[in-house]
Amino acid sequence: MTIIDPPAAAALTAAAFEQFAALPEHRDKRLEFIAGSIADVVSNDISSELAVILSTYLRIWARDTQLGRVRGADGGYVVGDARYMPDVSYISKARMPKPANAAWVPIAPDLAVEVISPSDAPSHLRVKVVDYLNAGAV
Repeated sequence: MTIIDPPAAAALTAAAFEQFAALPEHRDKRLEFIAGSIADVVSNDISSELAVILSTYLRIWARDTQLGRVRGADGGYVVGDARYMPDVSYISKARMPKPANAAWVPIAPDLAVEVISPSDAPSHLRVKVVDYLNAGAV
C-alpha cells in the first residue's frame, strides 16, 4: 500500500481527499482515506482471485435471497470520516433500497471483506477493522 502525500496534507479532510482523488491523474487509482492519510490500494493476483471467489458465493446468496447487493473492489463507502474500498462488500436492501450511483456510498456496508495483500500496512488494517465495526459492519 503506497501512501500518497498530497500538497498541504497537514490536516487532510475527507472533502479534500475526495477532491484529490477526483483529479485526472488519480482517477484510475484505487485510493482510500485511512486515518487522515491517502493510501493507493494495490492488490496481487492471489488476493484478487480470493476476492472474486468470495464475491461469487456472496453474490449467488444475495441473488437467491433478494436481501441486498454485493459490490466489488471499486465500490467505495463512507465509514465515519474514512473512505474505504473493501475487496468485497454487501449492503442490505433494507439499509439501501436502491443503488447510490455515487463514488462513495454514504453509509458503511453491512459486510466488508478486506483480503490482505503483502502491500497492506498492518496499522491501516487495524484502523479499518475498528472503523468498520464501529460503523456496524461485520
